[in-house]
Amino acid sequence: MSCSRDHFLEHDSTLARLRKVVAGILSPGQDGHAVPPSLPSPARRRPTLPAIVPPQNPTTRKSFASIASASSSSSSVGTAADPRLSYVAALAAGDLSQKFLALDTSDSDRTRAAIRDDIGHGRWTLRVARAEHIRNRYSNVLPWDHNRIRLRVPSQCNDYINASPIVLHAPGLTPHSYIATQGPTRATVPHFWQMLAAETSGDTAVIVMLTPTHEGHREKCAKYWTESSTLGTMYSTTGFQCKLTLCSMHHDAEANCAVRTFTLDTLDGHIKTVYHLLFDSWGDFATPVPEHEAHLAHLCALAHRLNTSASPLIVHCSAGVGRTGTFVTIDFLLSCINNSTPVSSPILEDDPFLVSSAQVLYPCTTIPTSADDPIFDTVAMLRTQRMLMVQNITQYAFIYKILKAALLEP
Repeated sequence: MSCSRDHFLEHDSTLARLRKVVAGILSPGQDGHAVPPSLPSPARRRPTLPAIVPPQNPTTRKSFASIASASSSSSSVGTAADPRLSYVAALAAGDLSQKFLALDTSDSDRTRAAIRDDIGHGRWTLRVARAEHIRNRYSNVLPWDHNRIRLRVPSQCNDYINASPIVLHAPGLTPHSYIATQGPTRATVPHFWQMLAAETSGDTAVIVMLTPTHEGHREKCAKYWTESSTLGTMYSTTGFQCKLTLCSMHHDAEANCAVRTFTLDTLDGHIKTVYHLLFDSWGDFATPVPEHEAHLAHLCALAHRLNTSASPLIVHCSAGVGRTGTFVTIDFLLSCINNSTPVSSPILEDDPFLVSSAQVLYPCTTIPTSADDPIFDTVAMLRTQRMLMVQNITQYAFIYKILKAALLEP
């Protein structure tokens, strides 16, 4: 099949814009939608998929080695440089715009396949989500049919909520699980609490909210919680009813977030403690304001410290993909950096959620010789589970920045 000249011009133009964003010439607002949309993936039992390989040129490995060597001599912590810092610095010095374009191109292919599939027999389908108009905050950010949370309702009732189960697994470590969801609309607030009650185990649940309720004059997320510490607030929908009561609220300075503690009583004998972490200094299509970037690592640590039941972390922003995907990627890879558990479990090549390259971030004494990119591989894995995770090149480059900062910590 031949490609037209216009096709190549469009590709070159998109790549040029991405490179300008990485270089800081364009702001996120100018280029927030410069690239094609992305898409999610198979559910918990998904078929084997072809790997998305980051683009390389003949000099990739040679330049990687030279950059890593230079970073090793110039970036030191105390008296010795962390070899992982040299590795991540070398990756960050590469052409991130090419990598991000590869991710978005794969997403666009999946989206087009889903739109063309009217029957719903293909690998990528959006038939259920596209039929929903009231329950989606945005019409172009949807969960895949095979990887969506289903509300536990009677068979004749609507089980749809715009939320996706996310699993990431690094070799030898306990899998990380999340629920990535849109910021509730006023109509879907009861569905949100119904999902939380059903999808989290034990007596605790943790919500990480990464958006203010409004930006400018536009609602980004409905205020789905109560401020009542006496009577509480009732929420109900088909087959579900609960009472939410505020127990306490304080500001955590290290994580720079408001921490609210609620009791969620489902009126059937089950009472759950819910921790709500509101980190609202992160604008849509952007990254946190510079003075709050360092708080992200503390936010991750706080969420896991409070999540005593080891349930999936419920993470959302407005659409549940950009800031949400960036946070999930950072949280997962920081756990690899901070890993102190000996790696003893065998690597299962057929594990559908395995990010095998994540092990290059484990504590080590020598510079890894692999040219694998765990950031690229993690985002690629996320996008097979929910579309548009890490929504633009600015957020993608930000992940490298945060990992380098974490490795600079003594």
